[in-house]
Amino acid sequence: MQTSGPELEDAKELYSQYVAPLEPDHQGEFAAVSEDGRVVLAPTLLDAMDRAEVELGPGNLIFK
Repeated sequence: MQTSGPELEDAKELYSQYVAPLEPDHQGEFAAVSEDGRVVLAPTLLDAMDRAEVELGPGNLIFK
């Protein structure tokens, strides 16, 4: 089965580069990350999904 969007290694790299540095100040928040590194933070998964769709467009990853 083929997936669209970033593969697992790409996801790990996006997390390490863009989300991990934000963790100390944003514990417990969800982070939506675009393939180009733009990040949206939100308190709930639904908020993260909604904001990511509007602000980042399709093809994002969400981490907590």
